[in-house]
Amino acid sequence: AWESELKERLARAAAAHEEHMQEVLLVQKQISNAEMAAKIDEAVHTERRRHATQIGRSQSRLEGMEIALASRNAMDSLNRRSKHSWLACQNLVNSVINGRGDEEDMQMRRFPLAAQLIIIKEANRDDKFIKALISSLPNESIYEGVYTEADLKERFVKKVVRSVAHISEHNAGPFAYGLSYVRSKLRIDAHMKMSSKDRIDPKRMDANEILDRAKYFLQRNDLKSAVRLMQLLKGGAARVAHDWIKDTRMHLEAKMIAEALIAHSTINGIRTTY
Repeated sequence: AWESELKERLARAAAAHEEHMQEVLLVQKQISNAEMAAKIDEAVHTERRRHATQIGRSQSRLEGMEIALASRNAMDSLNRRSKHSWLACQNLVNSVINGRGDEEDMQMRRFPLAAQLIIIKEANRDDKFIKALISSLPNESIYEGVYTEADLKERFVKKVVRSVAHISEHNAGPFAYGLSYVRSKLRIDAHMKMSSKDRIDPKRMDANEILDRAKYFLQRNDLKSAVRLMQLLKGGAARVAHDWIKDTRMHLEAKMIAEALIAHSTINGIRTTY
């Protein structure tokens, strides 16, 4: 009987041990599954982070390429506008200096500058410097043009001014004009040596010397110095020279602005070349 009881106890012990081992294996499996799931989850998160980083880098590169492409397109557009502006500025200078060269009448040779200025403004819509330069031009220069350099030389009032060079502010009657005209015809031009470096004393210069020196500068295409000298005239000579001085100053102003526009357009063209 004790043998049967021993066998029964051993069987129960074996069953309990088997059950315990099953529980241990189950727990170990659960732990292993949890660890595996955690590793898989971590691997998935790592892969997602790596993928997100790659996508971010790719997106950044793409955005950088888009910015570079947009910048290049903008520079190309600006470069094209700069070239158009430069060509228009060259035409503007030519219009100021030469006007309509095929016209016989001096007045008709004046070339209105409006069309070329519009092209320059359109090519430089946001350029405040160019807007300021163009806005400084008087309407007469814009819509009627200026006298050409050659016509201003031709119009030089030397003969006319000399006809009234000896008329004072207080003696401008017909007899005085006639006497001044005769005196100017009898006068022999002085052949004195002149230089742009000569020191000039306005108080010691008479009208004829002023005219001689103005002619000297005109022959050397120095209209600016000629105008400065002509502004020293007094009396009837000053009144006769008034229109020539005004027109020459308008020519010089337009030429200076046109040359400044060329210089600015050239700089923009260089800056947009890559």
